Amino acid sequence: MKKTKFYIGICLVVQCVCFAIAALILWGQKKSLAKALLVTAGIGGVSGVALITFAIKEKKKLESCCEDCLEDFDDDFFVDDEEDDVFCVIDDDAEAPVAEPAN
Repeated sequence: MKKTKFYIGICLVVQCVCFAIAALILWGQKKSLAKALLVTAGIGGVSGVALITFAIKEKKKLESCCEDCLEDFDDDFFVDDEEDDVFCVIDDDAEAPVAEPAN
């Protein structure tokens, strides 16, 4: 649900504008449905703006958290240090030392 709140908020704001236009048209014709559309437009607009605001705040909080985490890493953290590597060479041709029996 990364961007779902943002997109739903935009849809509710667009719906608010459409309902407000329909309410104004019906208000001019003295229809009783105009008040219901106007109330629905207001509720949808407020909830849409709230969702967009929450989505933007979450995005900013996530970005600031990621920036703080990235500052902790050193640039040469992933660089391979050849000095620290241990190279083992196994010589198959060499004879293994034989232990002498104890008397």
